[in-house]
Amino acid sequence: MADEKKVGSRLRRRASGRAGQPIQGVGSAYEANQRQAGVPNASSAAQWAALPEEERQRRTQQMEEERAQLEEMRDELDHAVDVEGFRLNPSLATRVSNYDADATRQQYKELVEWREAKIDKEIEEAQVPNVTDAIQEQMRVDPEDPYYVPAQDRVRRKFIEEQLEELPFEQMVFRGYIEQEVPVHPSLKVQFRSITSQQSLWIDELALDQRFSSQQAYARWIAMAQLAVSVQTMNDKEIGPNLNEVGDDKEAFQKALSARLRRIADMPSVLTDDLVANYLWFTGRLRKVLAGNVTARVGNS
Repeated sequence: MADEKKVGSRLRRRASGRAGQPIQGVGSAYEANQRQAGVPNASSAAQWAALPEEERQRRTQQMEEERAQLEEMRDELDHAVDVEGFRLNPSLATRVSNYDADATRQQYKELVEWREAKIDKEIEEAQVPNVTDAIQEQMRVDPEDPYYVPAQDRVRRKFIEEQLEELPFEQMVFRGYIEQEVPVHPSLKVQFRSITSQQSLWIDELALDQRFSSQQAYARWIAMAQLAVSVQTMNDKEIGPNLNEVGDDKEAFQKALSARLRRIADMPSVLTDDLVANYLWFTGRLRKVLAGNVTARVGNS
């Protein structure tokens, strides 16, 4: 399309007017009768009319659901172009605007992949901010390197995520959280749980009550606190008080968090750094669950 900013309005166009509507009732199952009525695809119309009523209803419902799904995809593509800075594939843009179903699905698939790539980049930059793409490519990921940053080790991340089960999206819907067991090491498996909005707010408030010597120390404390809340078990052993029993009691949360932080703080720093990286990867997978909500992508990276 010449002007991509106008894609939204073009995607929202609705098909108008149909000539030669298929006839129904007696004789409608005959192709000759459909052709005489001026139906463009008389053969298909006759085959449709010959179907039992129950089967026609089933297929009609299925087509309506698919049409609604495509409408949602187009609306989301519209939003992605206008708000998120997504650029349509030039080879698909015209077909999408003309309501081509296959092109719309392919373009939406590319949108999901684009969003996931953005999430991966944000997760990596969470530990090393303000790094340009050029520097990013030059950074080494050898664990023996003194500048090694666990969250940027894409090879190890891929190795871990290939072993994972799909994220149970229904947990988020019906329980309000998602849990996932992650094999961070052959001899260590960690159960992560998504942090609630209330827990995240309390962590931020507790951080403001403290004095940090630097921005780095502040960011480190936030990361450790999030880790202490997210980790439920290590090798099936709980790391501290059960946060489910806290409810809306901020004081009880603070007490439980302090106990959990002590447990995390007693670990070797190389292990906590690695756990923080795995927590970031876990949150990245959570965000990807929602990156393509229409197609219900609930798997790994």
